Amino acid sequence: MLNLFSGSPVAMRTALMAFVAFIALPVAAQNDMTADADAAFDRGGYFEAAKDYQASYAKLKGDLEEKGRVCYRIGECYRLSRALPAAEEWYKRAIDLKWADDNPNVFKHYGMVFMGQGEFDDAVEQFEKYKAAGGDGALANTMIESCNAAAESLIINDSRFVVEPLVMVNSPSFDFAMAFADKRGEEVIFASSRSSSTGSGEDPITGESYMDLFMAEVDRKGKWSIPEPLGNTINSPSNEGGVTLDSKFKTLYFTRCLIDKDNNYPCDIFRVPARGIANWGAAEELPVLDREAGGRFSSQVGQPSHDPG
Repeated sequence: MLNLFSGSPVAMRTALMAFVAFIALPVAAQNDMTADADAAFDRGGYFEAAKDYQASYAKLKGDLEEKGRVCYRIGECYRLSRALPAAEEWYKRAIDLKWADDNPNVFKHYGMVFMGQGEFDDAVEQFEKYKAAGGDGALANTMIESCNAAAESLIINDSRFVVEPLVMVNSPSFDFAMAFADKRGEEVIFASSRSSSTGSGEDPITGESYMDLFMAEVDRKGKWSIPEPLGNTINSPSNEGGVTLDSKFKTLYFTRCLIDKDNNYPCDIFRVPARGIANWGAAEELPVLDREAGGRFSSQVGQPSHDPG
């Protein structure tokens, strides 16, 4: 048997360093495989990160802890981009790989995924595991109470209202942040990532088109028009969303988030005056923050709203 540690102290130290380096090589290589995914995740590019993590997961060999971490990160990507069934699958893999044993947040987020899909019994089970694994007991109890209350309300409470989707207005993409655009409630403005949005890029957060603002109106027979994008004084190749109008419906306020290939830039609030029906002036940024003084990435500003009273 070869004795690597015989001989002079220098030779022993050199041999030991070589041996340690040899052992560390596979771990370093596996960390390198997830570097791009980790960077995308840190800047909020969850769709992009999920693809990179899944590509690296197939190549990870032997390191069960790293595989568990990657599964959890993929679950996080899907949860944060609201792809809940996919998130459910990857959280379960992380738990099967024992990642949750030392990371109880896996149970918490797994429970939140069940909760978001109305599967309250499964959610309660995960919140109980989160508490037992050393998670925040008070938070777990609050989440469990919320699940029980929501489940009970589905059984005993009958609503006086019937909720129906607006077939002509909705799309398979993200449609959100609707606001009425006139006093009679016959016009609406909302954000959407549908394919008719401005630009041809793919949002690394959602994997869909960058979001724009759209308008739709209802006629006297209750039929809604096909939504049309607002003009190029408002919509841009970046993301627009989070709208509100002033009490006279003369000024539109909205959020714009600039995104480039490597960075998610902060969001800011813009305003634009109305110049008649579906005719808008030039948008200008509200000087809520001094970006030059505070740093370009220092804060987020968005989701404007106002008190109608």
